Amino acid sequence: MTGLEKRLIEETRDLIASTGLKAKPSRRVKSPDEPVDASLQIALSADEMTATATFYPPRGTGEALSTDTVYELLAAVGVVHGIDRDGLETAVYTCNTERSALYSVEVARGTAPSDAIHERLELVPRQEEAPVDEKGRLDHRSRTTLPLVKAGDVLARVIPASPGRRGTTVTGTELPYRTRRTAGLLPGSNTALEDGELRAVVDGLMHVDGRTVTVAPTLVVEGNVDYHTGNIVFDGDVVLQRRVSDGFTIECGGMLYAASTLDAYGVSCAKLVARQGIIGHNDSVTRVDGPVTARFVQNARLEAEGAVSISASVLSSHLTSADQIELGPGSTVVGSTLRAQAGINACNIGAPGAAATEIVLGIDFRVDARLATIRDQTVALTEKLTQVRLALRHGARNRQSLEKLESGLEAAIATLTNEAGELVSRLDRHDEAQLLVRGTVHEGTYVEICHRSYLVERTASRCRFRIDKSRGVVTMESLANARERGTDG
Repeated sequence: MTGLEKRLIEETRDLIASTGLKAKPSRRVKSPDEPVDASLQIALSADEMTATATFYPPRGTGEALSTDTVYELLAAVGVVHGIDRDGLETAVYTCNTERSALYSVEVARGTAPSDAIHERLELVPRQEEAPVDEKGRLDHRSRTTLPLVKAGDVLARVIPASPGRRGTTVTGTELPYRTRRTAGLLPGSNTALEDGELRAVVDGLMHVDGRTVTVAPTLVVEGNVDYHTGNIVFDGDVVLQRRVSDGFTIECGGMLYAASTLDAYGVSCAKLVARQGIIGHNDSVTRVDGPVTARFVQNARLEAEGAVSISASVLSSHLTSADQIELGPGSTVVGSTLRAQAGINACNIGAPGAAATEIVLGIDFRVDARLATIRDQTVALTEKLTQVRLALRHGARNRQSLEKLESGLEAAIATLTNEAGELVSRLDRHDEAQLLVRGTVHEGTYVEICHRSYLVERTASRCRFRIDKSRGVVTMESLANARERGTDG
């Protein structure tokens, strides 16, 4: 007995038992050797959308089931649409050859009606490439769920209206279709609908507020910068409401505003406002193309093209400004290096027993960096030139190639030397730069203005450091004396 037959017997017994009647054996029970013809039972679903059949195989020398008989029986119960002819014929063949019953085989399925839908605007699915690091591994920090878009990106497309289509039951009854009005999307700010496509007009963050699609030129990150957001790469302004998780970087083409303390694992922006302060991590560099405003800077390396304004403290940090550095009332600088092209206005510098602070002024730090690069490149080229000339002196076989290399090295060194000569004249750009100390500068502080140095040997208060052009040295004078002479700046 097959599993299906066993289940049929059990279900039938349960059904009879539920009636409260006792099953009585039929008066005549066919002998197992008596031939029985194959048979078929057909059932329709309540909605007449499907027709199922149960196939009973022949027994003994009973007559097998023919497909023609099946089609006749289907027609007899009114099944005329959606007949699965291949499936039906396979079931007949299996039933006859394997002599096994097949229960509830779907032999026909109706066609459901298709709704008529009006024209609508639908979002275009966004496909982001999985970022990989330099070793080809998936970079999870660079993955983001933020829908950042570029100007010109297609955000949504107009889907044409689709006509409705009537349905049909397996018995041939026609089913009407409905007309469905969908609440399509609407163009919002910084988007434009043209030629059936909704495009972004500016770089920004795409929002779908209700039905309206907009692009915000400012990215507001309400949670932490973490695996949910990925590394932030955005061409506009970025507002951080909370913290930056370990190792996540930020790159934005506009202003970066941090409402909480900015954990700098790698920051690049056009302007920086750190309302609480900046904490550097892992020797990372914070690069700003414009001004910087922060409450404090700690263990950070900050390089800014604009002015830097710190209201509270600078601790164990390295600050560089192509403009000037302004420190607020009561502020303190301890164990740090401050470099400013136009000058520094400070309050308190250093502390008893603390690591010394270094102040460097008046230098074009971009020129200084380029000169350092030229120096390193010149040293490397000169070493290689020495090796080539030594090989030529000892009769190398590849003489012609080595002579070409020698000429190329000499030319490269000459080019770098000329560039360095031109840059040196631009290095000391601001001999008017000065360090103004409104509070106390502690002994051990090193001050350098246009490559002229001064070491503070005794703690002093309310003083100014500048170049005495008549003597070509850095001098320190009290602010009271400077005001008397009318040179307090």
